[in-house]
Amino acid sequence: MSTWGVARLVGSVPHTDRLRKLLTVGDLELYQVSPPLWGYHVIAAEQTMWAMRAQCIYPDGRIEPAEPDDPVSTDLYGVTGEGLQIERDEKLPGSADGRNVARTLAGIGYRII
Repeated sequence: MSTWGVARLVGSVPHTDRLRKLLTVGDLELYQVSPPLWGYHVIAAEQTMWAMRAQCIYPDGRIEPAEPDDPVSTDLYGVTGEGLQIERDEKLPGSADGRNVARTLAGIGYRII
């Protein structure tokens, strides 16, 4: 996978919702991305404790996708305004089941620096 952008970790934010605290791994991580992802210069990455992802096993033994899953899934959300409002109405394209944050961002072309 070639990279065409960079993502810089700028901080983290603790979850305030009690249910999300139970279902997520760690805090929300905030990344500044260049070029912007779907118009957002800052995105929030949230990891959940489960991963649902399908693999196809062909009769010749070939498996697609070949790489193993991570034990978490990552959802990406846009962040707006000076108050860093997390737009939870819709996950951004690129959110990935069975992928940690680094693999999720790499999968959509961003390299973490």
